[in-house]
Amino acid sequence: MPWIEPETVATAKSVDLFSYLTVAEPGNIKRCGQDEWRLKDHDSLKVSATGGKWHWHSRSTGGTTAVQYLIVVRGYAFLEAVQMVLDSKAAPYLPIESMGPPKPFALPPRHENDQRVVQYLCGQRGVSREVVEHCRAVGALYESAHYHSCVFVGYDENHTPCHAAIRATQGDFKQDVEGSDKRYSFALQAKNGPFPGLYVYESAIDALSDASLRLLQGEDWRAAHYLSLAGVSPLPIIQYLKRHPEISEVYLCLDNDEAGRDAAEQIMDNSDLSRPGLEISFVPPVVGKDYNRLLHITRRCRNTYNRPRPARNSTDREV
Repeated sequence: MPWIEPETVATAKSVDLFSYLTVAEPGNIKRCGQDEWRLKDHDSLKVSATGGKWHWHSRSTGGTTAVQYLIVVRGYAFLEAVQMVLDSKAAPYLPIESMGPPKPFALPPRHENDQRVVQYLCGQRGVSREVVEHCRAVGALYESAHYHSCVFVGYDENHTPCHAAIRATQGDFKQDVEGSDKRYSFALQAKNGPFPGLYVYESAIDALSDASLRLLQGEDWRAAHYLSLAGVSPLPIIQYLKRHPEISEVYLCLDNDEAGRDAAEQIMDNSDLSRPGLEISFVPPVVGKDYNRLLHITRRCRNTYNRPRPARNSTDREV
């Protein structure tokens, strides 16, 4: 059986996925955000150019290293994957500038109404109509003209659109609009003045799902900040904290899987998020993989528990 020195294995494991792809598969990656790229042959797999963190959304898995990618996505054995990374001669953390400038950002054309998006979110996804209508009212959500997809919009300090995440209403397609600035992803600001808590999610739908859960529980869902990372990059958190210095608590409501836990750990260890008085904690859903799944489970349980008992007739008897 082939054997490789542990030091050599460690060298291969130090190569992040983005650095490997720029060398081994440069024609298979396409920019979909300021810091994010996706594979052309697996468009639900996104990789960060900063550190190479990757997430394969359609399979709910991810990692950081090129070795993990070759094993999980490409199906190679461990030693084969190690050897392929070594043969590529990729070095960790190649500069993003080597891939050329990003395209200018532009929002997708808007459909004349948002009917399909509302039906998808309130029906298939179980999101509260009140939450959806608020997002539409503040310009954070609309329906695209060509494919009738959800478009979740993020704004900068001047309320200029800088980021848009697309989620299909049919199928699993999702991606950031090209030229999006990852720092300004989808967010909903707390309503009643300064609020110390920021709740962070991998997707906008998870954020809307948690807001809907609060509404179901009789809470004021607007008394919280909601922020979607559109992935797992810490850049939106860093920027949001700059805009809201009053925030002292960050709750990472990421997916309850290995990729989500790894991302939460990396965010909590991020030196750019280290400041006196700021507390960051990982708060995955108590049931299910993500907060949308938790919303579905909660709604189903409520419908079961609140179901009226059938009226007894003359043939019923006490037991």
